[in-house]
Amino acid sequence: MLLRRAVVVNSLKPSGIRAFTLIELLVVIAVIGILASLLLPSMANARRKAKRVTCVSNLTQISKAFIGFANENKSRLPWQLTPRDASSIFSGGGDPTNPGAMYGIMKDALGAAAVLVSPCDPDRTAAMNDNEDNWSTFGPGNPVACEGTSYVFVEGADIGRPGTVLATTRNLEGDITSRWVGADEADGGDNVMNLLNAGEGQAVSSDGSARQASDADLVAEGGELTGRHLRETGGVTQGPSSTGLLTCGGGGAYDTGLLATYYTGSWSGKSETRIDKSLYLPFGGCGPDIWNSTYNVPLPGASANNSRPLKSAKWVGQIKGDKDGTYTFHTNVDDRAWIFINGKQVARVSQGYANKNYVDSDPVPMKAGQWVDIEVRFEEQGVGSPSWMRIQWSSNSMPQGNIPSSNLRTK
Repeated sequence: MLLRRAVVVNSLKPSGIRAFTLIELLVVIAVIGILASLLLPSMANARRKAKRVTCVSNLTQISKAFIGFANENKSRLPWQLTPRDASSIFSGGGDPTNPGAMYGIMKDALGAAAVLVSPCDPDRTAAMNDNEDNWSTFGPGNPVACEGTSYVFVEGADIGRPGTVLATTRNLEGDITSRWVGADEADGGDNVMNLLNAGEGQAVSSDGSARQASDADLVAEGGELTGRHLRETGGVTQGPSSTGLLTCGGGGAYDTGLLATYYTGSWSGKSETRIDKSLYLPFGGCGPDIWNSTYNVPLPGASANNSRPLKSAKWVGQIKGDKDGTYTFHTNVDDRAWIFINGKQVARVSQGYANKNYVDSDPVPMKAGQWVDIEVRFEEQGVGSPSWMRIQWSSNSMPQGNIPSSNLRTK
């Protein structure tokens, strides 16, 4: 009986293990919270950096498809094709300046829809999955849905100019002389990609080299991307390399380019309309030699070798500058051309046969990103070849070059 009581009493003695007090527990929780606040941002940044690396890999794959296309088509990227080649390759009404249509004809080289969406752009994953489900149906007349893509192309890209920028992530404020917008800004606009901050983007050059980029790379003088892009020469491009963008689907309710109307008389008679993406030989082949360019006039009876029965044409829409400044339009035409900005005539050019010189317009002040009305008119003295019009522009911060289609829109 005494032994049993001793055992019971001994079992009630406290062990050597002491429980945490409330204060000690709160201290531990506070320390864990502090460590988490220090480590979680680092882990998040590490994940973002990993996604940027994957995005660069996507751009590399896209560049391989486009460089391969150019190698098979006389060193021309889709938007550089002659009208004859473009109508053959983009049969069924495809637009060679629309990335969605380009992806459609290169789907085998691209491999899968997932390549077209950056992991830094998660909002576009659902649309990408739809593109993946419909991948086999895309083709020349059935473009890939823009909502499932994250990249834009640079109009001045040229595989004969290896340092020109071919494509970038879509989070640019303007062209490749602007800046990268980010999710950390109060209002970065529609181009924001949720896992890229301001000053962060990715790009690939025409030689296939891809990289992560910053705003410093977009500086016209000395920037690793834009600076080199503007210094490049050669290739199939004439003049300075354009910095404008070719965006998927154009401008929403607007089409990129200008509404063109072609006439058999002096802005009278039979007519045909279409959207022209350029004011540089819009009815010709845009070839390096205007004498040998093929014509692309929508009037019945016109041929690749003769503009007949074209007598006149006009283009109407809107134009914007990417930077504040004074702009000048440069025109070379056979035979006559007029340019109107907001209803005011700023250029009237009349040149004779074989004149290849450019004539400057009156200076035109423009605000960055502000659309203004533009109307361009062309008239032939007679009817038939040769027939051309080449209009370029420059500003106090930009050398003379072609007007990007992204800076033109229908009204």
